[in-house]
Amino acid sequence: MHFFSYNVFAILSIFLIQVSKIACASSSSQNAITINNSVISNSWENLEIESTIDLLKSYTKQLVQLKVRNIGSTKNYFYYYPIESNLLDKIALYSAVKPFNLKSKKSLQSFHVEIDFFYLKIFIDGGISPNSILNFYLQLTFINNLKPFPEKIDLQDDTNILFNLLKYPYSPYTTNSYKFKIVGLAKEKEIKLIGKEDEYLNSLEDYKIGNSNEFKYNKEIKPFTYYPTSILYERKAPLPYVYNLKRDLWVSHYANSLSVEEYYELTNKAHELKKGFSRLEYIKSRLTMTPSFVLIALDVVLPKDFDGAYYYDKVGNVSTSRIVKDNHLILRPRYPLFGNWNYNFTIGWSLKLKDYVRRTNLVNSNDEYILKYNLLDGPSDCSVEKMELSIYLPENSKIIDIQSPIPYTSLVNSTENSFLDFKGHQKYTLVYNNLIDEFRSSQIIVKYKYDVNSYLLKPFLIGLYLFAGLILFRVFSK
Repeated sequence: MHFFSYNVFAILSIFLIQVSKIACASSSSQNAITINNSVISNSWENLEIESTIDLLKSYTKQLVQLKVRNIGSTKNYFYYYPIESNLLDKIALYSAVKPFNLKSKKSLQSFHVEIDFFYLKIFIDGGISPNSILNFYLQLTFINNLKPFPEKIDLQDDTNILFNLLKYPYSPYTTNSYKFKIVGLAKEKEIKLIGKEDEYLNSLEDYKIGNSNEFKYNKEIKPFTYYPTSILYERKAPLPYVYNLKRDLWVSHYANSLSVEEYYELTNKAHELKKGFSRLEYIKSRLTMTPSFVLIALDVVLPKDFDGAYYYDKVGNVSTSRIVKDNHLILRPRYPLFGNWNYNFTIGWSLKLKDYVRRTNLVNSNDEYILKYNLLDGPSDCSVEKMELSIYLPENSKIIDIQSPIPYTSLVNSTENSFLDFKGHQKYTLVYNNLIDEFRSSQIIVKYKYDVNSYLLKPFLIGLYLFAGLILFRVFSK
């Protein structure tokens, strides 16, 4: 039975191997690959690196355009891109693609990428000959790496975020030209870190292009040049963060429905209150009608054909929700969420099964079905630390295959009893780490077998038990 396979996107190819520093150190003689930095440095030259960092959301996205040349004497089949150790457990997405035409990014060829110790190891199909040039893009997304500064403020104080970055590309190869742009900055300023002095420049302003948030440095940068810095910028928005999400998909052939239910454990990673909560101060701040770091509502994007949406928490049903734009469910928690305040809630909805489950088109396979549904729904501009996705298939069904668009860390099979079950629904739970709202465009595919005999068995057994019960009632009532 095949449980672990991947859905290949047109522009994305990911193969995830989570390797911790401790694990690599303890098993380096057997499993970990020892990387020879001197050999790496002599294999490539970075002719140009252009990086765009996007800070518009509650997580960070980075698009790196690289133009590299093979300076070795043989073909190169790998390119190594270092990742800072403190960001390894915060990676939500990484991919490398090669454009067939640099002016048009429509046609892309994906590369296979692995995490190898503190490097992204990019596999180049066919290799690159000596003195040849390769152009490709690297996409990175990190969660939980934006920190409010200071951590505690009053409601009327400015709300600033501290973002840590590197002044220069930290690369095992020599870099000839470096340019980067930061999107989403407002009232920004550099915060220099105490430590080694910068042998190239004193501050980011020294190589800023005009009044924009673009920076360029044209001198040669040595391999493994490491100069961290920080940028403080204004952000008048919350930092919603789901540290635990339990997502259930119930497949019912009898009701012809696909039921979705999600349980959230949510927090706000923005500023904490310095003096505690004051209702009067909060009402005064709300009267100004200005954007705030306080989380007062969530915009949950649902499938357009959803039906019967509900929303409740541990207290009971929450009526402060409404549907806008056909499929946007606006949820308002019972109380505003300031920094480090938590809220638990459950939402759910139903869908028509025929729109998401179909029979396979293979010959003599009328009993085989394919379920295809979104890997993630949920709030916009939100990241998820851990998600347990449970798929409940009909009683007596048999799983054939599960295809996931991204790797999962574990898969557990069990049974779950529901109404009038005898053996229980087949339950398959997949665990994912570090997800973002953009995974809503990804879909999980489940192939299973559910024949007519299994479909008719439950109503037959229910009827049999009812008939036996009536006979016993008739016998003992005399």
